[in-house]
Amino acid sequence: MASTRKSKKPIAAVSPSDFPKNSPPKPMRPLTAYHIFFQIEREYIIQTTPGADADASIHNHKSYQPNVPRRYAKIKLSNDWFAGPGKRAKRKHRKSHGKIGFLELSQVISRRWANLGEIDPETKAFVSGIAKRELDIYKR
Repeated sequence: MASTRKSKKPIAAVSPSDFPKNSPPKPMRPLTAYHIFFQIEREYIIQTTPGADADASIHNHKSYQPNVPRRYAKIKLSNDWFAGPGKRAKRKHRKSHGKIGFLELSQVISRRWANLGEIDPETKAFVSGIAKRELDIYKR
């Protein structure tokens, strides 16, 4: 059977030495509208679910944010709550809120996202606007 390769040169494996050593790291992609919605809805669920937090200090660095949809006006958010990976200030490790498990939380939020356009178009436009703005900054 004849070979289909035209060149007789051996195929070189890509190794780390093939890349420039001082190239700047590529910026991380911004969060999508769903991920931004997940962040704000997570805070809403945690702060409106009855019961004490496992660690009361989880809300110490948060404040009421202006210009958020009416639904979220009475919850505390950190100043960088919508910042993507690598942009958000690191927090010290502490105990979780203990109110809802991650599986149940993600199921509730995904169901709310699926109907968000009809139920709460203000929130949909808000998170989509943030996502678009962050994507524009990333593409520059």
